[in-house]
Amino acid sequence: MFQPLFLITFFTGTFIGFRFVLAYLRVKEETNKRALVLSISFLVIQLMCGWIIDLVGLIEPATLIVSVILFAFVLRRVLILKLWQLIAIPIVVSMISTLFMALTFMLAIRLFGPTGVN
Repeated sequence: MFQPLFLITFFTGTFIGFRFVLAYLRVKEETNKRALVLSISFLVIQLMCGWIIDLVGLIEPATLIVSVILFAFVLRRVLILKLWQLIAIPIVVSMISTLFMALTFMLAIRLFGPTGVN
């Protein structure tokens, strides 16, 4: 139960994070489509960076740094943003996604007990 729940909550949290960011930036056209494309591309970049960093044997913060830099290039093609926004958006979306995932897991542990989450 843990892996499907992890994937669903991580994707949902990322999608909600990008919807929040797009609403903050006052993007009105195709918000759901843009949030979906940004969520998928962000998760793919994070997956690739995590795999490469693990393969090379570097520490975990390197994944965040590399994924923020790579995702800044993707954001630059999709949205017209300032430099601080390019750096802040992936970090804020990661925080929102992690918060959503933590709340979901706390609820799952509360409902099913600690053994039902494994």
